[in-house]
Amino acid sequence: MTSGNLISDLMELPHDTFTISSEQDAIRVRSPYVNCLFRNLTEEDFTIVYTKCLDLLRLDFSPVQVNGNTYEWPEKDREALRQRIITDSIYFYTVNGLPLDIQPSDLSHSKAVDVVLSLLDKKYGKDSEVSLALGAGVLRMEPDDHRDTVAGRRRYYER
Repeated sequence: MTSGNLISDLMELPHDTFTISSEQDAIRVRSPYVNCLFRNLTEEDFTIVYTKCLDLLRLDFSPVQVNGNTYEWPEKDREALRQRIITDSIYFYTVNGLPLDIQPSDLSHSKAVDVVLSLLDKKYGKDSEVSLALGAGVLRMEPDDHRDTVAGRRRYYER
């Protein structure tokens, strides 16, 4: 692995561009949206797992209607969401020494809700109608289920 190797469109990473560098026994993966240090993972392994996760990630970026207005995810937020959900999942597996056998359910876990909230809260306000509607839509959740999940995540972090 070479330090500072820019990979773009490698192994079918169509919209994602990362700078990957070596740091002792780890790789650092950077983009405008993520900055992750992965131990015991090679650049090739990261690329293979990331590409697999792109195929597994089933986000729905369809526009949503709230109070007669249409809202949708801007492309840069879509990219940030994809990259953060996937790299968070890969990080969880690597930091816990688990085999990198990521399943679709791993990408819709409560951590995915946290990533969605972090993006939408800044843009539309904490638990606003628009934030909750876009969050439910993108994660393919029923609105009431998403609202309950968000409330649960808020309680978890307020402990």
